[in-house]
Amino acid sequence: MVRHIVLFSLNEGHDAEVEGYLAAAKTFVGQIPGLINMEMKRDFLHSERSYDVGLIATLESREALEAYASHPIHLPLKKGMAAICKSVVCCDFDVD
Repeated sequence: MVRHIVLFSLNEGHDAEVEGYLAAAKTFVGQIPGLINMEMKRDFLHSERSYDVGLIATLESREALEAYASHPIHLPLKKGMAAICKSVVCCDFDVD
């Protein structure tokens, strides 16, 4: 299994778009092959080192991660979030 973690630092004034992406992310499991679990939520702490939104996805394999990255259901979220963020960081690792 693979864990895919993405953290988003948002530009100001995009609350409506973010809510739409959060809702969309909830529908991905069962629609994207190899995607086992996915959570996308807003940060509640708002500390100096916090990002605004976090995404954690668990996928069956590295191949499933590659397929997810370019899946037509995922691309609008990926492109849309990139357009409203000042910073995006990612970490992918194998899970035992």
